[in-house]
Amino acid sequence: MLEDLVQQALVKVVPAWKRISGSPDGYVRRVMVNESISRWRRHRGREVLTDTVPEETAGDTGLATSLALRDADAAGAPAAR
Repeated sequence: MLEDLVQQALVKVVPAWKRISGSPDGYVRRVMVNESISRWRRHRGREVLTDTVPEETAGDTGLATSLALRDADAAGAPAAR
């Protein structure tokens, strides 16, 4: 993981190497920080795929309840006697 980050930073830094004046340490570090932030943003919130289906939780019953309420509403109110 760190090796990938270093490699990506070097790919971006090498073309600009002659323009970097003095010590390139700060420039390379900044490129590495920016690459790390970009990688985090790209991978944030992605779904994690698994081989097994998770068990149904209590929060999953909301759809069934909503459908039952919708059907009851569609049937209308019972006639008053």
